[in-house]
Amino acid sequence: MAVEREVILKTGLAFLAIISLTGAVSAETFGDQQNQAIPNVTELSIYDVTGLSQQEQRTQGTLVDEGLNKTFPLTEREYRQYRFEFNVTNDGSGNWTLQPEDSLQHSGLNTSWNVEEIFYNISEARFGGNFTSGTVKWNTTEGGTLDENGVNSSMEASYVVNISFDSSQVYDQEFLVNDTSNNSGSLDTHDLDITRPGILNTTLIRPPNNTVLQRNNSFNMTGQIECLDGECGQVNLSARYNETGGPAETVIPESSGTPFYATESNLTTCNYLLSGEICRRNISVNATGDIGSDHLLDVESFSNISKVQDNQSDDHEVTIKSVIIMDLSWDTISFGALDPGRENVSAQGNTDSAYNITITENSRIVDGLWVNASNLTSEVDPNYAIRPGNITQGFDKDPAGGTQLDYGFQNIMNDILPGTVIPTYYHLDVPFGLTQGDYTGSITFKANRTS
Repeated sequence: MAVEREVILKTGLAFLAIISLTGAVSAETFGDQQNQAIPNVTELSIYDVTGLSQQEQRTQGTLVDEGLNKTFPLTEREYRQYRFEFNVTNDGSGNWTLQPEDSLQHSGLNTSWNVEEIFYNISEARFGGNFTSGTVKWNTTEGGTLDENGVNSSMEASYVVNISFDSSQVYDQEFLVNDTSNNSGSLDTHDLDITRPGILNTTLIRPPNNTVLQRNNSFNMTGQIECLDGECGQVNLSARYNETGGPAETVIPESSGTPFYATESNLTTCNYLLSGEICRRNISVNATGDIGSDHLLDVESFSNISKVQDNQSDDHEVTIKSVIIMDLSWDTISFGALDPGRENVSAQGNTDSAYNITITENSRIVDGLWVNASNLTSEVDPNYAIRPGNITQGFDKDPAGGTQLDYGFQNIMNDILPGTVIPTYYHLDVPFGLTQGDYTGSITFKANRTS
């Protein structure tokens, strides 16, 4: 495959031509290949040289990536030292002897980074250069000849730089080598993708700690992932339990299993998370363990960015039972100060729908909901009382459709599914012939299942 690029013709004595190379990705070259030297950059290699001595940093290190005309990813949280090494070969006709006016430069760096050494090697190392305005420029006054062919037909232009990873950033960079007198050389454009890996903060939202789970019923394990201080990437979440005591470390199996199994996939994914972003996901789980057995549950998160560490939520203790779980969002019904003879007095919480009954998601289905009431007895003189029949309980704010309460239980609703919230409303008829003071009593709700 031939790679061709359009090159703009410029005024001057030199003729600019396109050099087309086959095979690997190449830099963009310019100059007359038949009649002059063509210094051509053929490879950029990036080495991690953190912790090495100065001499070792010049020739050793761990290769991070190499190539041309591509994106080079660097992922770290702390600052690191790297050697950028550009291989330049003489692809034209004749030798290239470096002159002071010739250019070797790499642009697009962060101006806050510290470039420690700049050097190139043609038969021997030659040191010198400067770093200003985000551009590394090699000092070509040291000279050297890049032969047309043979041992010295290629060179390495290198520098060592301290790179900080305070935040993620993509840098558009260029490396230019230019035989200025002949107006020949090459240009490579590439990106340096700096990623600061974030910290995962994982929380098990549901079920809460010390929860009763319904045996052979499904429930949601809700996990929350917060990405802190960097990029967390694509993050997966899975649910776990404790198999033989100790913390929750065993992944809940799918489709079947005891004491838990995921009813669908036990792996859910949050799209690419950046610093400060939060993701919540549900995993549906069935509790199949023995009635009365206690277990620990957690959720674990892990990222597709290798340097983002896996994270786990705190363990939540759950108990498997077979019960109806009913929750009242209130414990007092107040009608305020009233005069005898008033009818259909609305309870103070009716306006805000404050008297809700909830059959929790972890409950069994309720076959029937029942209610009874006691007298409202005077706290001043217990011989005075308001009978339960003066109290009306209903499911809307209009007392007309409500049920007059009684000492015995009355059925008020049937076939209630888990997760149902039932608003209730209360009205009072105040009889004559009462003494002054507060009156108190109780209302009792009963939920049952016949099988």
